[in-house]
Amino acid sequence: MLGRAMTAAGLGGVLGAHGLADLPGSGALALASGVLGLVGWGVWRASARGAALCLLGAWAGFTFTVLCAQQRLDRTLADGNVDKVSRVTLRVDGLPRLQPDLLAFEAVVLDARPGGVPERIRVRWPAGGWRGPYAPARPPDPPFPEVRPGQVWRMALVLRPVRAAQNFHAFDGEAHAFAAGIRAQGTVRGTPEWLRDEDWAGLSVVAGRARHAVREAMAPHLADLRYGPVLRALAIGDQDGVDV
Repeated sequence: MLGRAMTAAGLGGVLGAHGLADLPGSGALALASGVLGLVGWGVWRASARGAALCLLGAWAGFTFTVLCAQQRLDRTLADGNVDKVSRVTLRVDGLPRLQPDLLAFEAVVLDARPGGVPERIRVRWPAGGWRGPYAPARPPDPPFPEVRPGQVWRMALVLRPVRAAQNFHAFDGEAHAFAAGIRAQGTVRGTPEWLRDEDWAGLSVVAGRARHAVREAMAPHLADLRYGPVLRALAIGDQDGVDV
């Protein structure tokens, strides 16, 4: 019973941290920890040990969430790199999304010149002659190379912070990117260079390779089906081509 109460208290602390408008600084967090420690010690001395442990669980959940959020906020794109070309070596870390004239994927940065590039970024690779998101799509010429999870590429990217439409009644793209650890987005310039494959770099890469293999196997069988993209989305979570 006490374990369940402590778990509930810890979850309450996590939810409390998510409800903050601003994160407390390290000084305020240390001061509050000291005060709460004294309160908890007093509750413990009063033989209300269950209440003291629940209080400790709530504070642990709150503090852990605040520290994780602050660490992610610190992994931001350096101001000097915004809208500048950076030379980045990266590993594809998710199922690429292929449109007729645009390739997009998430990646882990292995090296960047200059520094100050976040660990996880979103990459947009437009086709040659790309005219923007509202122009009629054209097949790329030359075609895109096959990009798979685990591949390591060297490319020139114009980087900027993640920005999305601000609409209270629409999908919050910035919050979704923040939750996924994506702290910058880059647009390819020039011709990227493939370096090597790292098929077993991590669980996300292994899962992405499996999903990619399933998508490639399904493609010839779904090409002429009206609801082919829907079947692919249901099978592997790939929503490319699904009309909304």
